[in-house]
Amino acid sequence: MLNTVLENKYQVLKLIRQGENHDVYKAQEEKTNKKVAIKSENFIDSTLLLNEAQVLTDLSSQDSFPRFLSKGKHNGKNYIIVDYLGSSLSAKFTKSNGKFSFGCALRIAEQLLYRIEILHKSGYLYNNIKPESISAGSGLNWQSIYLTSFKLSSKYINTKNGRHIPIGKSSTSIKKTVYSSLNLMNRISLSRRDDIESIAYLLIYFTTGTLPWITQENFSDSEIRRKKANINYEVLSKTCQIEFINFLKYAKSLEFNQEPDYEMLRNIFKESASKSKIIRAYDWIFNNEKLSSPIKIDKSQNPLFLNAALREPEENFEIVKLKGRKNKKVMFGETNEIGSDGDPAEKALEEKKQQLCRNDTIKLQTLPEIQNRNKIIKMRRDFLATLR
Repeated sequence: MLNTVLENKYQVLKLIRQGENHDVYKAQEEKTNKKVAIKSENFIDSTLLLNEAQVLTDLSSQDSFPRFLSKGKHNGKNYIIVDYLGSSLSAKFTKSNGKFSFGCALRIAEQLLYRIEILHKSGYLYNNIKPESISAGSGLNWQSIYLTSFKLSSKYINTKNGRHIPIGKSSTSIKKTVYSSLNLMNRISLSRRDDIESIAYLLIYFTTGTLPWITQENFSDSEIRRKKANINYEVLSKTCQIEFINFLKYAKSLEFNQEPDYEMLRNIFKESASKSKIIRAYDWIFNNEKLSSPIKIDKSQNPLFLNAALREPEENFEIVKLKGRKNKKVMFGETNEIGSDGDPAEKALEEKKQQLCRNDTIKLQTLPEIQNRNKIIKMRRDFLATLR
């Protein structure tokens, strides 16, 4: 797909990520130079991306999710085009030496709860949230985070009768179970509580750098299932904040069809930050190149720099030393005395200079934006010439 043009307008530029089921490419719209992401299936008969396209279409009225732009086939394989986003939280976590600050985790928790609430109220479950499926924004949205990869999302509301699906056996199967709920591993029908449980595991992982079932040994699914079912909260509390432990306990206490209290959870995190005087902010914003790079300012258009812009360099002025007279340093619109008393002739000359001050000189009382900077500087030079 590299170096091809899809739909006569999207130039494929770079392979961003290779996955087992699909690859992700960076592309650019030729007319506007706007960056987009293209996801392409690896198998001809796969329809996972079409499911993602449907979910994003249903969420198109929400600003908190990447926009679905288009879909089609390339070499017989399905592809979709969506908004281009920044790095995943997995990549940012690695750059942060395997741990986020408590304030960063609180901010992530708040934003994820907003995103998952909107998704749930739209009738969808995410199913198996993980760091790789959460990305920071790009461009003007670089301080936001977004859920991505909705190929495994499913409806929990029956579209025919509008009721919650009944509990039963789940057909959802995943390979990476580190952050999945215990119900998913037990093949129990998924509901909103399972997304909340996955978020709880994420937050614990982000702040401690590990989970009880993440070790150097490769645990089997049965061993991970056993550890998730028998979490020692007392041991966990030695390394993890109590807020996230209580969050996990709350997730596990929810009934199958019970709606989580998203607002209550967000308020708990806000109150915790307030009491601890912690700023809820992403760790990566303090190192972001947008903040650390030099700011380019057009000083001729900035009112704060007008006085400096209208002042001649110091070396362009001369201090005239005349025997028996005051030394004068002539500046635009004013004179600065350097020296001692002069004679009456000097005072007469001073009065004459004041009369020669131009009446049409622009007075910057309110510091407006200057469009004619060069013209004003020329006027000043002409005025100074009349005083010599």
